[in-house]
Amino acid sequence: MPLINLIHEQRMLVRQREQQVRVLLLASVGVAAIAFLATGYFLFNIARYEVMSAGLMAKKKKIQPLLKELDQNKRDSQIMEPKLTTLTSATKATEQWYRILDHLTVNVPKDVWLTNVRCAPGTDVDGGISMSFQGYSLNHDKIGEFLLRLETCADLDSVTLRFSQERPVDKERALEFEIDAYLAGSKNSKKVKEKESA
Repeated sequence: MPLINLIHEQRMLVRQREQQVRVLLLASVGVAAIAFLATGYFLFNIARYEVMSAGLMAKKKKIQPLLKELDQNKRDSQIMEPKLTTLTSATKATEQWYRILDHLTVNVPKDVWLTNVRCAPGTDVDGGISMSFQGYSLNHDKIGEFLLRLETCADLDSVTLRFSQERPVDKERALEFEIDAYLAGSKNSKKVKEKESA
């Protein structure tokens, strides 16, 4: 029977195992080092973010009275908005009436006398504020001139002659007339647009 030397093979196996253990040990140390560095990085970022958060909280605490004042101003603004809208629309309506009356003072022709200027909510489906100008004139030409001058007023829409008829006035004859119009912008614009498109 031949003699086999197993010591050499055993030594080789031991060396391979030692080498595997070293590789595993180095890999474990490498993984541990990476884990340690990653943990340090994350801990550093956590600390940095906590410092930033504390700074932001301090700033927020500093500006807290301003934020409360801003919220109060927003609430006051919401409360005042309907009143401001009403006041603005009332101011515009007042200015519109001033312009109409100024237009009348300059544009009523000679030999035309207004006896009544009346306004009321419109009775038709479009709504709006209707105006009526009543008076007397000596002839139809002056009534027509007054009608044309009323049409040039930007604050009046749909100016139409309702009637003109002869009436006795102080032993003489004069023409009584009535002209109707709408206050500009007072009609329901949606219905007006529907009528115009039809």
